[in-house]
Amino acid sequence: SSVAATVAALPPAVGGAATGDRPCAPAAAAQLSRQCLALRDALRAEHAHAVALAVPLIAAYVPAAEQERFNQRVLRSMHIGPSRLHLVGMAEVVEASGSGSGGIGGGLAAVRSALSRAFGGDTEQ
Repeated sequence: SSVAATVAALPPAVGGAATGDRPCAPAAAAQLSRQCLALRDALRAEHAHAVALAVPLIAAYVPAAEQERFNQRVLRSMHIGPSRLHLVGMAEVVEASGSGSGGIGGGLAAVRSALSRAFGGDTEQ
């Protein structure tokens, strides 16, 4: 798969061997950055492919009530309460509507800030 190929292409540990005593940090950092972006893109593509296959199958063969029970168990195990779930839903709606930093309540920036406060961390993808 493309993820395995990207991981296989990662360089060995960066040290001073390539240029004598001085490590080639700027070039290695740039290369590592490019490879991390490629890995991220490959993982996103793999995830999108898996979702495109799994969601229709689950929808076709698993009753809606069972899907809802499973979703609620997952949310409880992740300690995600209704207020956090509401914030995530708000962020998705704002993002889907194309409202950037303007709009009601500061738009996407305000929702991301609220998500960050609710989850206690970074909400960027």
